[in-house]
This record gives sequence, structure tokens and C-alpha cells, in this order.
Amino acid sequence: MDVITKVGLTAYDAFVQRAMPNVQKAGATAPGPEVVAEAIFAAATDGSTRLRYAAATKGILFLRRLLPDGLFMSVVKKAVLG
Repeated sequence: MDVITKVGLTAYDAFVQRAMPNVQKAGATAPGPEVVAEAIFAAATDGSTRLRYAAATKGILFLRRLLPDGLFMSVVKKAVLG
């Protein structure tokens, strides 16, 4: 099933063609499900009321806090579009 295209909707085709190779590469090199399982376990057992737990995203979350919004979005855009 192709979830990124819809018959008759072509406005985003150029963006999708440009972004998908980078998104697929990121997915192929992403940590395994064990990393997510560890974050879920930590969330379920730490006894706090914390609502968000990062799973292998420490670098990007650090950048999010460090950089101004515009600069951070430029980094994300570069990562997605190449």
C-alpha cells in the first residue's frame, strides 16, 4: 500500500520525491525497537508524573533547546530535503 500518494493529489509530488530518500535513509539507520522498548519501560516504572520520554533523540532535542526556532527549522529542513 502506498501511503504517500493519493490519486488526483499531485501538489506535493515534488516534495515527496525529494524528501522520501532522506526519510527512508533515516529509518534504515534508526536504532532498533529495543531503544523504544527501554523508553516505554522507563516511563512505566520510574514513578514520576513525567509525560514525555525521548527514545534515541537526545541530539535533536538538545539542538531544539539550544537553537532559535528559525535556525532549528532550517536544520530539520536540511535533514529532510538534503
